[in-house]
Amino acid sequence: MRNPQRNDVYINADGEKVVVNNVMAANPAGVQFLEYKSIGSPELHFVPVQEFVEQFEFVETFASFDIYIEERNKILQAKEEEEAREALIRKQAKEEAATAIKR
Repeated sequence: MRNPQRNDVYINADGEKVVVNNVMAANPAGVQFLEYKSIGSPELHFVPVQEFVEQFEFVETFASFDIYIEERNKILQAKEEEEAREALIRKQAKEEAATAIKR
């Protein structure tokens, strides 16, 4: 098992990729927390390290922030393309419905 470190990429059982942003020092109770975010999402999540490693598997370490940006941009582009396809399908359906009504 690998100890999570900044810029490590992990994946969960659902295929969600996350990046470790920070690993904090253990608190007085001995619990160490980790800060991470899902690729493509601005939300930060804080969980105990033990809970994190139970839910996620190590994939790779980003060599630089630029790689993270590239990965995030790929995901965002795929989402935009999917939304554009759905909008086109809705537009075509409206046009077909309008044509059917005119007949």
